[in-house]
Amino acid sequence: MNFNHLTLFVNDVALWRDRLGRTWGGQPADLCLPHGGSGSLLVLGQVPLVLTAPHQAGDGAALYLQRHPPGVGDVAFRVNHLEQTLKRVLGAGGTLLEPVQMDPYGRGRWCQIQGWGHLRHTLVESQEAEVWVPGQPIRKGSGSIRPTPSCLITGIDHAVINLPAGQMQPAIAWYVEQLGFQPQQQFTIDTPWSGLRSQVLAHPDGGAQLPINEPTTPNSQVQEFLEWHRGAGIQHVALHTSDILQTVSQLQEAGVTFLDVPDDYYTTLPQRPG
Repeated sequence: MNFNHLTLFVNDVALWRDRLGRTWGGQPADLCLPHGGSGSLLVLGQVPLVLTAPHQAGDGAALYLQRHPPGVGDVAFRVNHLEQTLKRVLGAGGTLLEPVQMDPYGRGRWCQIQGWGHLRHTLVESQEAEVWVPGQPIRKGSGSIRPTPSCLITGIDHAVINLPAGQMQPAIAWYVEQLGFQPQQQFTIDTPWSGLRSQVLAHPDGGAQLPINEPTTPNSQVQEFLEWHRGAGIQHVALHTSDILQTVSQLQEAGVTFLDVPDDYYTTLPQRPG
């Protein structure tokens, strides 16, 4: 199981498409979504990003935005055997949101399941080597996507889920039982500014990783996110790059803002465990 794409639920697709396209690059393409919905696709390097707004009351984007600010509402996974994966999900008590559907261009099949909280997971089974997104039209010609500032981004490294205190163990059990993830390293951060507990989940049959965090102090960065986001959700997504210095330089020139790193971070680095 590997990451396939991300879906951002937003109120204004054009606004976010122009903003992200201007800084991260990528030629947008229209998408034909289920139930007559529409959206836009941006490819950040090799990472497809779907932008979608509410189309009708009760659809995925509408439900998400009733509860949360705009954000990542669907983390899609690429699986080898869709029916086998779905059978496991349903057998463990999971919920099917969108039934198995065939891509009209014959590239494979997909469905959508309920994730933890209000998060959704689209499951994609592909007949092709290249990543595709349900509803994505066929692109003609090798030059259909222009070079972008993010062209050195090669994939998604991990996606972090923040949860209220007390939900970590049930969430871990959910991803283990339904999707076959396995617990890996765990760690606790305890400083005067923030406290959190984290458990990394990784899939044994691919590169998908889901660190799950819960707060341990009232001033935790996780608690701050939960209050802002109004509940559990994706705090951040880490992108893999083949050349981090060049990628950061290009993105800065395009207008992407990065956090400043204090000098003492490097002077105290040798004192950190591991």
